[in-house]
Amino acid sequence: MPLLIIIPGLILGFVTVTALINMTAMARRQGREKAMRVHLGNELSRLSKEKQTLDRTVAAVERNINILSSQEEKLLISLGKLEAEIETRRQDKIAEMDKLVGAQKEAALNDLAAWAEEEKRRLGEKFNTEFKQETQALRDELRTAINGEFDQIREFFLQFARQEKILAEKDIQDFLEKKRLTVISDLN
Repeated sequence: MPLLIIIPGLILGFVTVTALINMTAMARRQGREKAMRVHLGNELSRLSKEKQTLDRTVAAVERNINILSSQEEKLLISLGKLEAEIETRRQDKIAEMDKLVGAQKEAALNDLAAWAEEEKRRLGEKFNTEFKQETQALRDELRTAINGEFDQIREFFLQFARQEKILAEKDIQDFLEKKRLTVISDLN
């Protein structure tokens, strides 16, 4: 009998041990599951916090992008205004330079006209001086030639008067002198 008691006791012990092992394994599994749940909960909480942080970061980045876009628009408007102002200033400078160049051209033309007028006056004076000198030289030559001719004529009349003894030498000289003075005064 003891065997009969022992076998069921052994079976019962075996079942109990098996149950204990199973319970222990189950407890371990449950402990692991609980630990896993806690770990997963902690991980989920951490990931949730990270998601919130990322969401805040994304929102901040989007705000920064919006701000930067707004600033870019303002800068583009300012750039357009600056370009327009630069173009206006460039046009003003071009007009100013054109005006300055025009004034310089006008001054150069005035200087050139004054120089030309002075040169014309100087050349006119030179021409008049040379003309007067040449005219005077020609008059002197003409006077000499006229005097020479009248002297020959006088000599001719003197010889004629000597031959004809009609005219007096003094009358001939007076007549010829008057004619010579008349011709010379006509030259002047």
